[in-house]
Amino acid sequence: MSSSGSRLASERKRLGHSQEAFGLLGGVKRAAQVNYEKDRRHPDSEYLSLIAAEGADVQYILTGIRSVNIKDATEEHAGYDVPRAEDQQDESSTEASALSPRDEVWLKIGRQLSEADRARLQEIGTALVSARHVKDEEGSG
Repeated sequence: MSSSGSRLASERKRLGHSQEAFGLLGGVKRAAQVNYEKDRRHPDSEYLSLIAAEGADVQYILTGIRSVNIKDATEEHAGYDVPRAEDQQDESSTEASALSPRDEVWLKIGRQLSEADRARLQEIGTALVSARHVKDEEGSG
């Protein structure tokens, strides 16, 4: 299994950046980028949020599993037991009737993760939301 550092290097190359340029996108110097890619150090959530905004697949970097666009998620494509709209007819579950189909997908995916992976996903989501709010505030000011 590849390390998070090697997956980070792979994502950097996929996006067409040098170590120095990618480090700058993440708010760090080239030396820090090199250390991340060699697994000598691990990036923080701010760095991950910044590179995610530039198109890096942070889920892949952390877990080795490529992220799936929620709009494209289907049973065949994602390998998850993803609920379909026609399966949402059962009103016996208050949870199913209270959630949108998109939220149902996230819930189904989340239930298949380990506790550690759920914690990581929550951290990533929190960082992405925080970065989005900062970006929105900068754009309106």
